[in-house]
Amino acid sequence: MARTMEQARTRSDAWALFSGLIEEGLDEDSLKRVRLIQPLAEALPESIDLDDLAAQHYGLFGLEAPAFAGAFLDSKWGVGESASLEDFYGHYGFVTRRNVASIDHLGVAMSFLSYAAGHEARGGASARKWTEAQSAFLGAHLLIWLPAYVVSCGGSGLWPEVLRLALEFAASEFSELGGGHPPNYRLPGGLSLDDPKIGLREIAAFIADPAQSGVLLTRTTISELANEADIPGGFGARSERLEGILRGAAEYGVLSKLIGGIEARFRDQQEQLQSLGRRCALEFQVAPSLRRIERSLDTMEWMRKRVDETPTLGAS
Repeated sequence: MARTMEQARTRSDAWALFSGLIEEGLDEDSLKRVRLIQPLAEALPESIDLDDLAAQHYGLFGLEAPAFAGAFLDSKWGVGESASLEDFYGHYGFVTRRNVASIDHLGVAMSFLSYAAGHEARGGASARKWTEAQSAFLGAHLLIWLPAYVVSCGGSGLWPEVLRLALEFAASEFSELGGGHPPNYRLPGGLSLDDPKIGLREIAAFIADPAQSGVLLTRTTISELANEADIPGGFGARSERLEGILRGAAEYGVLSKLIGGIEARFRDQQEQLQSLGRRCALEFQVAPSLRRIERSLDTMEWMRKRVDETPTLGAS
């Protein structure tokens, strides 16, 4: 069923709002709009301090979980395997701003959807071209990685709620535009567990890479894992921190406990993704992330067996 021009214009405005909030944060003008959207209004603190909200925005999108598709997708995957993001955007005449962080940023993706819905709102014979563009982009790109990103971010407050609402809107739009199965997503090559050279560094790099493991372990989560195992929290990039706490756990004889903590986080996100897939009719879109998580859980089971066989594994 074709949408009216007014419906398409409303969608374009909504995508523009999400894009601005995720890329730039909140200002007085966007605050007025946020207050009109009940879930976001309820997530606002009682006393509004734009500087504090800006700090929270940077904490999430700048430090904890930068919103880039490339963190969750194999480098060969753009909009499916047949079109890179750059080619897809170019095909539709979409040009990103010069100061954009990266072409695969979540804010850019939502800016494209605003652009496409805006063209759809002009009506005429080309309207179908623009609805098909939105459907393809949602089904073969954005919804392949956004659910795993939103689940990994978790938390409460305005910015996690912005992400959750944006995901629900994306799922609703995809369904309204016809839905469908995404192209077959082939997982990137994982760890070769039979390789005797595989050690804690390689395992940490694998687990810390969402494109491989399916889960983004934030710095905060890694610190929580260290605290639970009563070991130092490590430092550096996420993979370095994770390697550090794995080595620390091995040295203190609590590696099995740490593995259990990591495994619990992965199972929790697995359950959340499964629930989200059923609730939002995104089973096919979340399937690649679930396959990656299952592979990661197999790796942790392999680690657990190695620890049982060699309690001091990785301590040296």
